[in-house]
Amino acid sequence: MNVIETLTGSGLNGKIKLGDWDMRKRIGIFILGLVILFGLGVGGVNLHAYLQDRQTYRAMVAKPSEVAKWSADDHPLISHSQFQKDVHETLNRNKGVKAVKKNQAAKSFVIPGLRGAWSINHQTKRLAFGTDWVPQGITETPKDYYISAYDGSHRLNSLIFMVSKRTGKYEKSLLLPTKSHVGGITYDQGHHRLWWSTDHTQFAGLSYASMSTIQSYDAQKVHRPIQTKSISIPWANRTSGIEFYNNKMAIIQYGANKANRQVIFVGLNAQTGLPAKNISQIPALQGNLSLYGYLDALFKQGQLMSVANGYDRMQGIAITRDGITIISQSNGNRDSKLIVRQSNLTAGPEFTFSTKNISGSTSLIVPPSVEQISINKPTNSRVALLFESGAKKYREEGSYRHRPEITDRVLVLPLDITQQK
Repeated sequence: MNVIETLTGSGLNGKIKLGDWDMRKRIGIFILGLVILFGLGVGGVNLHAYLQDRQTYRAMVAKPSEVAKWSADDHPLISHSQFQKDVHETLNRNKGVKAVKKNQAAKSFVIPGLRGAWSINHQTKRLAFGTDWVPQGITETPKDYYISAYDGSHRLNSLIFMVSKRTGKYEKSLLLPTKSHVGGITYDQGHHRLWWSTDHTQFAGLSYASMSTIQSYDAQKVHRPIQTKSISIPWANRTSGIEFYNNKMAIIQYGANKANRQVIFVGLNAQTGLPAKNISQIPALQGNLSLYGYLDALFKQGQLMSVANGYDRMQGIAITRDGITIISQSNGNRDSKLIVRQSNLTAGPEFTFSTKNISGSTSLIVPPSVEQISINKPTNSRVALLFESGAKKYREEGSYRHRPEITDRVLVLPLDITQQK
């Protein structure tokens, strides 16, 4: 019998019969074929998933020709049913919650500009279309919501979108004269004035415009930014939220830990609605003085009314007339949280928040990437939550295998929190 000489192997005695070799070869080819077929199958599935993901996310970006100039796209990124499913799954993780009436349906409306919006190129001063808008702040008047957003590519001037409360539809854009972060926005009901934060490279700032100016402004006609007035804030650099409360303005300075986060109250003139002190002339933090020590010194000088440490990763703040405070806290792609507290109404560095005298839940799990929040005053029956996860720079994180959850709508929840007497 013919044999083929091979390397000596255990149990082979150095020889393999031709018939055995042919059988092993056939089995090897068969197994290799199975591996190739399996690889092609898996590869085909992966390729299909990749192409489908690519098509889905490309469809979320509007073309300039699809959006009227000087305005914003107002189409959703995901279906309403998907939005409801995601929100309900998150809210159901709250056990025994009384702050939000879970038996009542939450309302929502699409955040404008997530697919694209027109603004002015900050350098060329010409009209340009952007698709990288990042929503930051939300506030409301009796008739409308106002949502601030900045250009994630840092080319175009920031925007404020106006949305009708009655219809939930986008109405118009306010083109701002700067490309600042616009992290906070609030409405002064007493003086009918809209305020928003305009952080600069070195320090923060505030800008404002009267409602008469806002109502008459039409970017499609004037082709220029809205007229505003500004105030510098040398003692802050990352303003994530602002709010009016009893002739005071609460300013949140964002921080990941106690060393650099603050809730600061600035006194306002009851007649003018403007800061009682010229906060623009306060010197910036210098030397080895800590931030808290610096703010404490400003309080002693009468420049500031109250200072509190607040909470990590604060994004927004809303305060009812009786001092109940809701603070939004982001946590990346994980669940966000609403923190419900009562202020102690004490001036200076002793100002703080507590859970004392609050009837209802003191915290609430909400969808990821929450930003600023707004309460409908004076009834305090609803809280509106803004999210940034629909922005292009965040929704496209990850890969086709896993993408972050998208919340492309403002979530308006029924509110049921009261102060115990």
